[in-house]
Amino acid sequence: MSESFQELKKIYNLPDTVTVRDAADILDITRDEVRQKCQKGTLRAREGLPGSGKWKVETGQLKGQVNWELSLEKRLRIKEQSLTIAAFIQKFE
Repeated sequence: MSESFQELKKIYNLPDTVTVRDAADILDITRDEVRQKCQKGTLRAREGLPGSGKWKVETGQLKGQVNWELSLEKRLRIKEQSLTIAAFIQKFE
């Protein structure tokens, strides 16, 4: 896939950051492994509250990882469902 992350972000409605769960799914590792990588600084992330273990992982660095394509497909389905619901609601306005 040759698109830049910014292009992909627009097409697939990607957030700037993802949860530990999403990062673990994309990287095909455990949530604990993601948290460890965040703490060590091997993943660019920020912790919501210090010591909380609630990390937000920068999405751009996950491009091309093991389950990246599956993640994009999921985001596209969510975007399409949202657009369908919005169009349905507009019919009644």
